[in-house]
Amino acid sequence: MTAYMGWNAYARAKKGEVIFVTTGAGPVGSLVIQLAKPDGLKVIASAGSDEKVQFMKDIGADVAFNYKTSSVAEVLAREGPMDM
Repeated sequence: MTAYMGWNAYARAKKGEVIFVTTGAGPVGSLVIQLAKPDGLKVIASAGSDEKVQFMKDIGADVAFNYKTSSVAEVLAREGPMDM
């Protein structure tokens, strides 16, 4: 419910924007990924294991990476710019 309410009340996302979801494999982050994709956003998401990275890809993240083995700054610089 947290992700759904937050997304609908505060995101004001527009099609084509880019969002970065930290802890994208957790309960809130994974729902944000699933809410953002139908709204037409590019989703960049991070998590702390390769299994979680695969999960984020499976639920629709456009770019998913392991923050323990990849530089967050480098991924965001390459895949951004971020709008949210």
